[in-house]
Amino acid sequence: MLHPKGIKAHARRKFFNAEKLEAILANQALNLIGELYAIEAECKECGITDTERILAIREERSRPVVDAFFAFLLTALDKNEFLPSNPFLKVANYALRRRVQMEMILSNYNVPFDTNHLERTLRAMPMDRKAWLFCTTVIGAKHLGIIQSIIVTCLLHDIRPIDYLIDLLQ
Repeated sequence: MLHPKGIKAHARRKFFNAEKLEAILANQALNLIGELYAIEAECKECGITDTERILAIREERSRPVVDAFFAFLLTALDKNEFLPSNPFLKVANYALRRRVQMEMILSNYNVPFDTNHLERTLRAMPMDRKAWLFCTTVIGAKHLGIIQSIIVTCLLHDIRPIDYLIDLLQ
């Protein structure tokens, strides 16, 4: 299961994919998601860092949008008949199955609104996948995963991985 932090970004991406066949419905969903991003961006631009205040803003302004988003999905699925392969049907069900996780941002400040920055950082690792495809032992593959995790964590915290590893290993 996806980490709750990344679900919004994944759902948003899937609505973009559904736009080809269900442009009107996908755009309505994307507009609602866009409203949530706008509220978060406004908080950042205003420099709001107080946990209680951010949660109050999310409760006051984001909750109605989140509720409208899920109500829209349920209504769209009720009023329309979709083929099982329809991308809008798939993404709507994807979002509805993860409603609880997606709503965590409303009550838990420690759950960031978006994790696109994490996904971009982690994207570098699969590029080297073919080079590591033939780990000859399970323990070697496990240690490779540990090293990759350390490197990505360093990058997320603006630490040069080589400096960290030198300090760690000395």
